[in-house]
Amino acid sequence: MAAYDKPRLKSSFKASVDLSAKQYFAVKADSETTVVLAGGASGDQITGILMNKPVAGVAAEIAGSGGGALLEITGTIAIDGLIMITTGGTGIAATGAGAIVSARAKKAGVTGDIIPVDVIDAILHA
Repeated sequence: MAAYDKPRLKSSFKASVDLSAKQYFAVKADSETTVVLAGGASGDQITGILMNKPVAGVAAEIAGSGGGALLEITGTIAIDGLIMITTGGTGIAATGAGAIVSARAKKAGVTGDIIPVDVIDAILHA
């Protein structure tokens, strides 16, 4: 697994459901204190990327914008490619105007790879 920049961890969230099988997937807040797997709709705005394997009620280590993380991807992503989140919480190459971009790839990868990324504030793809 490739090295990645130090995550900027958000520590005020707990997993609202069992996320132990979703390490390196994107998550979103479902309340002020809990997170669930992101991906209700393709291109969801995310809270960050899950860095640990919490079960329900346990602290979720979330890499937020302004730092690095590892992210599981779907499809092919080029180095420096912009990434949006799929309906399953993985990253995919951002396509189409208006896509919500949440990360930038620091390494190329293909489906199933876990790649280093920079987590960024959500932006719209042009």
